[in-house]
Amino acid sequence: MRNFDLTFVGNGIISIVSALKVKDAHPHLNIAIIGPLRRTYSASIAAGAMQAVFCEVEETFYNLPREREIFDIGLEARREWHELLKTHKLQNVITADSTIMYRRKEGTLFEEANFEAACDITEKHQSLESVDNATLEKIFHGNIKPDDVVAKKFTGEFALDAADFFKHADEILKNAGVTFIDDTAKQIAPSAQGAEITLSNNEILKTGHVVAAAGTYTPTVLPSDVKMVPIYHAVGTSMTLDSAPASYNDLKMVVRTPNRGGAQCGMHIVPRNHGKFYLGAGNYLSDKEPAHRVETVRYLIDICDTELFGKQVIYAAKADLLLGSRPKSIDGYPVIGVCENHSNIFIATGTYRIGLTIAPVIAAEICRWYEGKKPSDHFKNCAPGRQLHSYAPMDIAVRYYSESRISNLIEHGLLALNDKQAIADKKVELEGIAKNFNAEIVQKHRLPANFVVDPDMYGILISTQAS
Repeated sequence: MRNFDLTFVGNGIISIVSALKVKDAHPHLNIAIIGPLRRTYSASIAAGAMQAVFCEVEETFYNLPREREIFDIGLEARREWHELLKTHKLQNVITADSTIMYRRKEGTLFEEANFEAACDITEKHQSLESVDNATLEKIFHGNIKPDDVVAKKFTGEFALDAADFFKHADEILKNAGVTFIDDTAKQIAPSAQGAEITLSNNEILKTGHVVAAAGTYTPTVLPSDVKMVPIYHAVGTSMTLDSAPASYNDLKMVVRTPNRGGAQCGMHIVPRNHGKFYLGAGNYLSDKEPAHRVETVRYLIDICDTELFGKQVIYAAKADLLLGSRPKSIDGYPVIGVCENHSNIFIATGTYRIGLTIAPVIAAEICRWYEGKKPSDHFKNCAPGRQLHSYAPMDIAVRYYSESRISNLIEHGLLALNDKQAIADKKVELEGIAKNFNAEIVQKHRLPANFVVDPDMYGILISTQAS
C-alpha cells in the first residue's frame, strides 16, 4: 500500500499551485496528485486563464458582499501569481499583460452598466487608461468599427497560456518527486493516521493529509458524514483558434466585453503561445455530465466574426473546442476550508470562474492548514458546511434577473433592442418570474422564509431535487 504525507484529490489549478507552494516550503514531503492526466472537463484547461479582477466587476458590486470579498482576494492573488511564476521561471506562460474591454455604444443598458462599474472601480485603483485609435484599428476587423465602441485599457489584468502552465508545472513537480496518479478517487475515508483513499481501480492509498479539490465531483469522494453545501456544473464552452488578424500577433492584450447576459463572462479573445488564440466563453448550470450547447458555439463564432476578426479570418480559421466544468456553489461563495470533524481533510472547490484567479491565495491557505497554523480571514464565509448566504435584498435580485435576461434575449436575437414596448413588457414579466422562482425555491429547498436566491441559480434549483 502506497503511503504519502499529503495527497491532492483532483489535478486542477488549485492542486497544482498548492503543490508547488507546499513543496517549495517543505521539499522533503512525499506528495501525490490524483487525477486523469488528460484533465477531462478541467475548468482550468478550458478557461481563458485571465487573472482578471477589475474586468470582472459588475454593476451589482456594491450590493454583493461576496463580490467585494473576492475582489480583495483577487488583488492579493495577482501579486502572488507573479511571485510564483518568477520563482519557477515560468514568466513565459504569460501571454497578455493588460486587457482592453469595450462596450458597444448601441448596446444594452446591462452591458453599459457593467462596463461603467468596472471602469469606476479600476480608475479608483489608478489602473485605467485610455485606448488610442491606432490600437482600436488593430482590434476591430468586423462590422463594428472603433467609432461604434467605448473602450478602456485595464492595466495589470494579465493572462496565462493554461495548457503551457500545466505542462511546465507538472514537469517541475515530477522533478521534485511528486507522484502523479492517472486515476480518479472513489472515496476518502478517515483513519487513525490521516485518511485512506480508494481509487477507481480499487487501489487504496494511505495519506497523512488530503486536499479534496476535484471540482464538481468533490462531494462524491468525501466521507459520508461530511456536510457540504451543494455545488453544480457550470459548463463552459470555449475554443482555441489557430489564427487571427495579423494585427493581433503582437497585441499581447486580452480583448473582451463586459457581461452581456447574466451568468456569462462576456466574450473574450486571449492570446496563447504557439500562434493560437482563445475564444470564450459560454456558461450554463447543470447537475448532469457537461456537454457543449450548439447555440453557445454559434454565438461565440458569430460575435468574433462580426465584431473582431471579420468573416475572411473566421472562414479560414481552424478551432479546437474546449469543454470545462466550473464548480459553482448554491450560494455563489467558494467552498474552502477544513472538514468539520476531520481536521486532516481540506476542501477546496466551488470557485466557479475565479479558481485560476485566486489559486495562489487558496494555496497559501492550504499551506497554513498543513503547517497547523491559524487560518486567515480570507475564506471565513466559505466553510464547506456553512449556513447558506442570502444573495442580496430582493429588489436587487429582481432587477438583476430582469435586466440580465433582457440583455441576453437581445444578444441572441430574441428581442429587438429598439422595441421599447416589448422590452418594458418583458421587464414586468421577468420581475414577476423572479419573485415566483424565489418563493418556489425557498419552499422546495427548505430555505429560510426571507432567503434571497442567487438569480443565476433559478433554473438549476427549480429543476433539481431538494438537497
